[in-house]
Amino acid sequence: MSAYDRIVTYDRDVQQLRANLSSVLQRGFFFVNVGASDGVISDPIYTTWSGYAASRFKYTAGVWHRARQEVWWSMTSTGSTHDTILCFNYKHNKWSVFTGMAAEAIATVETANDIDQLLFGTGSASDGKLYIADSGNSDNAAAIASTYQTGWFALEATMEASGRYVTMFLKRAANYNLTFTPYRNFDTATAIVDANNTSQAQNIALLSGTYPDTYFPDASDQLCTIQLSADGHHFSFRLNASTTAAQWECYGGFVRGHLVRPAGVFI
Repeated sequence: MSAYDRIVTYDRDVQQLRANLSSVLQRGFFFVNVGASDGVISDPIYTTWSGYAASRFKYTAGVWHRARQEVWWSMTSTGSTHDTILCFNYKHNKWSVFTGMAAEAIATVETANDIDQLLFGTGSASDGKLYIADSGNSDNAAAIASTYQTGWFALEATMEASGRYVTMFLKRAANYNLTFTPYRNFDTATAIVDANNTSQAQNIALLSGTYPDTYFPDASDQLCTIQLSADGHHFSFRLNASTTAAQWECYGGFVRGHLVRPAGVFI
């Protein structure tokens, strides 16, 4: 293994990844392409990482997850031990956060079959174990809660508030439940309610072999449609799963009105 294949940590917490350089500095996270201009990639999550324990920044552990085209940083959101993974997917230019993984040290190692796997240690003197950051749909049989939320977006002014459809393309590979919650006007504490004070949150039961149903038109179609009654100037949609089940994916989505053609794409 060459020096360029290793995660190298310097005094200023720089991780070198082949021709790419990702680093943790006082200004945030950087992704630097050799021969190209530098760029701060952490601005979209500034309010997240800037609130973490600054005294622990120097202990930030970074690792390249080559198979997923991601870079992971283990950090301390509060307290004196790492408890959070900040993940940057450089293929899709997206950030995600995983909480509960106490990875004080993390590294990529190869199996006997030359397959990369991520190992981490908690740093606890009473633990003394190495853990595998593997793929799956449970954490030692416990459910893994997952959430995706869109940014805030506005809809066409001509799209009637009382009649809108949210259409998503959802993967249906196994049985699991997905909660869809819409928010409006920059308020993420309260789900949208209609004129009758009925919550517009929906529970989408992705159960194999039970289609057609309220959301899916037939058994082979991944097109999910939700009727939404909502007024407001800006909207945000959240998808959440908190049961031990198969992985779920949303490939895209858009909003359309009952009577007019303009659509607002949110994913």
